Amino acid sequence: MRNCFFFLVVLFVASSVFTQNKVKKKNLLKTVLFNIESKHNVKFSYAEETINNKYFELPINGENLEDLLQSIEKEVGVYINKINERYYSIVKYTSKKINICGYIKDSLTNYSLEQATIVLKNKQSIGTTTDSNGFFKLKKIRINDTLQVSFAGYKTILMLGNDFYKKKCLEVKLKEKLNVLDEVIIANYLSTNTIKNDDGSIVMRPKKRGVLPGLTESDVLLSTQQIPGIQSPVETAAGIHIRGGTPDQNLILFDGIKLYNTAHFFGSISAFNPNIIDKVTVYKNASNIKYGNHIAGVISMNSMDEVPQKQSTGFGVNMTAIDAFTTIPLTKKIGIQLSIRSSLSDFLKTPTMNNISTKVFQNTSISKGNLLAEQPYVEAKNDFSFLDMNTKFLYQLNEKNKITLQQILIHNSLDYSLQNFKINDIRSDKLKIKNYGFGATWDSKWNTSWKHNLNVYHAKYTLGYQREKNRAKTIYDYTNKDNTVNELSFDFLITKELNKKSSFLIGYQYAFSKIFFNLEKKNTVVFSESKNKNDGSINSHSILTGYKYKNKDFFIVDMGVRTTYLSSLNKVVAEPRLYTQLKIAPNFWLNASAELKQQYTSKIVEFFTSDFGLENKLWALSDNEEIPLLQSKQFTFGSIFKYKKWVVDFGMYYKSINGITSLSSGFNNYSKTVFNGSALIRGFDLLVRKKWSNRLNTWFSYNLGNTALTFDGFNSNQSFNGGFNISNSLYIAQQIKLSSWDLSLGWTYKAGLPFSSLINLNPNNGLEIEKYNNSNLPAYHRLDASATYNFFWDKKNKIISKVGISFLNIYNRKNILKRTSEVSYDDAFKATLNTIDTYSLSFTPNIIFRVEF
Repeated sequence: MRNCFFFLVVLFVASSVFTQNKVKKKNLLKTVLFNIESKHNVKFSYAEETINNKYFELPINGENLEDLLQSIEKEVGVYINKINERYYSIVKYTSKKINICGYIKDSLTNYSLEQATIVLKNKQSIGTTTDSNGFFKLKKIRINDTLQVSFAGYKTILMLGNDFYKKKCLEVKLKEKLNVLDEVIIANYLSTNTIKNDDGSIVMRPKKRGVLPGLTESDVLLSTQQIPGIQSPVETAAGIHIRGGTPDQNLILFDGIKLYNTAHFFGSISAFNPNIIDKVTVYKNASNIKYGNHIAGVISMNSMDEVPQKQSTGFGVNMTAIDAFTTIPLTKKIGIQLSIRSSLSDFLKTPTMNNISTKVFQNTSISKGNLLAEQPYVEAKNDFSFLDMNTKFLYQLNEKNKITLQQILIHNSLDYSLQNFKINDIRSDKLKIKNYGFGATWDSKWNTSWKHNLNVYHAKYTLGYQREKNRAKTIYDYTNKDNTVNELSFDFLITKELNKKSSFLIGYQYAFSKIFFNLEKKNTVVFSESKNKNDGSINSHSILTGYKYKNKDFFIVDMGVRTTYLSSLNKVVAEPRLYTQLKIAPNFWLNASAELKQQYTSKIVEFFTSDFGLENKLWALSDNEEIPLLQSKQFTFGSIFKYKKWVVDFGMYYKSINGITSLSSGFNNYSKTVFNGSALIRGFDLLVRKKWSNRLNTWFSYNLGNTALTFDGFNSNQSFNGGFNISNSLYIAQQIKLSSWDLSLGWTYKAGLPFSSLINLNPNNGLEIEKYNNSNLPAYHRLDASATYNFFWDKKNKIISKVGISFLNIYNRKNILKRTSEVSYDDAFKATLNTIDTYSLSFTPNIIFRVEF
């Protein structure tokens, strides 16, 4: 009996305890939320009237956070929106459906963001994108629905449908993702979405810039030439001269991979699809210490930088190329981007390519071959093609770690031949240029103040040229040229945010560069043969230290030093760099910079293929003999004035370069003798920009400069103008946006390039020069224009198209880009002095059609 009684007591107590766990206590919702905040480390935001006099029966033990919140929603009649892992908002639940509209704009520039995405956070299949005016509309969404507003390169925000309902067509402003210390000094520096940062760099967003004069698309390298101080004396995309520096003195990177060939069709067209490039950063001076092995400017391009939220695909065609790209989110943490672009010349000849071909091939063996074709020789083949491909894989492991894998391929080929059937003679020129690279990057934030960047890449450049003359299938004249660059690089940088005003950087960089070239020429008729071969390599080890201090926008100093050991030269080189900026009035800043730089790779002229007339330069390593190490000193001083919608940016520069050679200095000494010397570059550039409205933008730029060359043992050791010296130039441009139309007009003026006046032929039929580069060509000027129209194919704005047209050199000015002289002989071997001029593009139209979805 006692055992039975004891059993009943235990059963009663256990039952009571069990029942107690299931009994729910009724509490004020506000108290319940407070308890949940404490227990789960979360925060709720709400209006008091939303939760007043509302109760919830909270179990003493049991449910997890997600189940609790779902129970509250069902029982109390509220809607709980998850903002992030910690923050939630609570609003009254309603089944009411509304129609909303709005405008998405850049918070700094106030420019409309086209193709911004607005989707329901919990059901991303429902949503839309903005049109060219940044406008969107959505129908039949709940007033409590959470909308996710995003745009590539900007911070994503969450909003309630009710936010748009309260104010008709609400204007939403998104902020760009910027580092804490890298803030914008000037928004809309030139045109739409071109900004100037507080470290002196200029950042362009090709996909959002708007149309530029003479371009149907934002050709990346041609677009940089809109920046004051950056020009192309020879009117090409790749021929970028930054404040007197030559193109091979620039450092050009694509997703951290160094490039040795940056353009198609012998420099005419940038080798990058602008539709996949998110950001282009340009340094004219005082480049960040992480950039080495250059003495001029830096152009760094970056594609997809975050996992895409939805798939986007596009394809387009213009009169030079056809392209396609796609960006795909494989998962919430993994994204991939693919791009391919190919020339049209394989299957279609267009007026645009014909005009570019005429300019490129003038005064070459190909243009001379066309003259032969009028005689017994017939053009048997004239094939040129180009291709570029990009792949990027991005893995966002978590909020603190991101890994990317990237690849780039740039390929150009030319196959040209003439045939004489009477004597069975064939003359052919074959050229292939290839640049490819593979890279991997790991970005990690250790905590709120420490982070690192690790970047590894392998780049390879190859150039192969063969020229043959054969008769009856027997080769009697042969020329061969090979140039190869192999580079492996490893960078590891650590940044420490000391406080809100300052940061410190330390890092190590290693690069292995191997450069080979081989030149051969043989003629069995005159029994001549010559060879030149070089094979070298170098290991570069660099230690980096840098410091940046920023007191809001009042005072900025960015300084550092690179200390580099170059193995094959057995040299240690220090490269200190300093950039500082001081605000002396509410809208007025002064800035200055000083830097030392070195470069151990450069391009030199070779004379083996001078009769071909194309790509007669080779990449080579410094050897401390014929090709010295390039070393430069540069000092700048400037000012920035910004008032309302006016911007004035003025900069003076002084640069001295030691180690240049007559093989790479940009002048024709009519001799194969190699001279070493120096260059002195001085000048200033000016930008004046006026933004009249969100639809109208005008800018004016002016450059004044001089490059003086001096060589030991040449020209009596007297200095003379560099061959690419443009003494002054100006550019005026205007952009207009009218609804779905983008219009632009630009006029360029440049003083003519220097050339050497010749007296006559000497008794040995050599050229007698009056003075080196003492004369100037006629002034260069041209007018360009562009127009594009954007439209949607469907009501949901999911398929967008663009059509456009551009005109280069509208009034067909016959500009002379270069003047040289040569001696020719008639049948009686009488010598004649001939002047050879190279001309710019004639009037050249282009059209474009694109579709993106």
